[in-house]
Amino acid sequence: MKLTKFSILAAISLAITKCGAVNVTISDDTSNGIKIDPALVSFSIELDRWPDWVGSLGRPNKYTQTVLKNVQDRTGFPSAFRVGGNSEDNAVYDPRFQYVNATFPPKTDIKPWPEASNISIGRDFYRLSGNLLAGTEFTWGVNLKYRNVTIAVEEAKAIMATFKTLHHVSLSMIEIGNEPDFYYTSAQAYADDWLEMANAVSEAVHLVKGKKPTLQGAAFAGTSITMRNLLSTGYATNGSGELLSTLSQHRYQGSFCQGSGGLIADLMNKNHIRGNLSNYKPDIVATNNAGLTYVMGETNSYACHGAPGLSNTAGAAIWGVDYVLQAAKINMTRCYFHNGIGYKYNFFQPIAGVGDDGVNKSSVPHIMPLYHVLLIVGEAIGNSGKSTLQELSIDETNVSGYGIYEHGKLERIVLINSNLYLNTDSQRPVVTVSLQNLPTKARIQAKRFTTPSADATHGLTWGGQSFETSSGLPSGRVVTETVSASNITISASEVILLSIH
Repeated sequence: MKLTKFSILAAISLAITKCGAVNVTISDDTSNGIKIDPALVSFSIELDRWPDWVGSLGRPNKYTQTVLKNVQDRTGFPSAFRVGGNSEDNAVYDPRFQYVNATFPPKTDIKPWPEASNISIGRDFYRLSGNLLAGTEFTWGVNLKYRNVTIAVEEAKAIMATFKTLHHVSLSMIEIGNEPDFYYTSAQAYADDWLEMANAVSEAVHLVKGKKPTLQGAAFAGTSITMRNLLSTGYATNGSGELLSTLSQHRYQGSFCQGSGGLIADLMNKNHIRGNLSNYKPDIVATNNAGLTYVMGETNSYACHGAPGLSNTAGAAIWGVDYVLQAAKINMTRCYFHNGIGYKYNFFQPIAGVGDDGVNKSSVPHIMPLYHVLLIVGEAIGNSGKSTLQELSIDETNVSGYGIYEHGKLERIVLINSNLYLNTDSQRPVVTVSLQNLPTKARIQAKRFTTPSADATHGLTWGGQSFETSSGLPSGRVVTETVSASNITISASEVILLSIH
């Protein structure tokens, strides 16, 4: 896709400052609303440094617990976790070690924190799952790439045995293989090997159809093998394929694997977000028609751990809000954002000594800009567990909107101004939105995600509060505004959440 030129975006910005209100009509028809999973925004964690995220037995990582609790307080549910990634297919179970013994390749400028090339998973490794919040659901990955049934079975047996002793967290799914389309060239070849492995795993750990844990399949990096092609092989109906509940697709918006990133403007771009996600619609339909759930099982901004100056900016957070809500709209049930120690696109860094750009260091654990997606979307979804979503029809290039309903009643609206504002720009454009067809006596409270600029890495606030604290707890008091439906202003590179009373 051709990159959007900054000069064009600058012209759009100027046009927005001159235009009148953007009229947005709220539809009375809620029949096409999509039910939102409370764990819509969830975690994919690179397996190799799992103890850094969660701590050790009897000594959980308090910072991780705190920043996750901030999210749970908004949704009423903990975020879900998928633990795997590239190191999933480089791991074997070896109970001689307590936690993990890993070998890492040399650091590079692109990957200063590379994934482990060889991993021995110790006897207490999976038990660390119990350090997360009560109610947390897990998907654990096991090795397919080695094509060794014994390795996969031993990992699965250790996982199952562990979760039988962990009563406050649960094993939702087992994923066999990460991004197998890198080492299988056809749907049939993958399906045949996967089925052999899945049959052995399910028999060894006594998986039962209709009960958790189920199997999560595919986990494809790209679309060289589509879900439609995969399902046509009988993947989900033969043998242990009947134990599948979910098919997983991976998606990054660009790549930093050669050391060059992209433009913040392109990442945030409304049309780019919709164009990229719409490519998956046929696979989503096919997956749902097969009675399975479709998830974005690993995703983020730029592959190879993110691009500095892009993935670790406020612009990435603005992109993330629009991206996950758009994904939900087209029936992607969850988006698991990939995180790893030192990665530039993380929600947060759970340990000291790790900076935001992969190079510089920080003396304390800390959030990163993308963390605000968890807060904003979590608060938008709410804690009823019954929210539905509709995208609002907005004829404006850089403004997006979503309505969140409960029991057919509009409760909240998310408005996103993805117009680019950089710290070198002199004027910050403002859009005025006028909401039409709201109840006459509706009272509207607004809460803002405020950024110094789209390229800022610090100084971001949500509802007047900063979460950039050493404890992970917010500082400052919550700030909301009472606004008029006909005069809602949104600055460039800003998100606003409206509560309708």
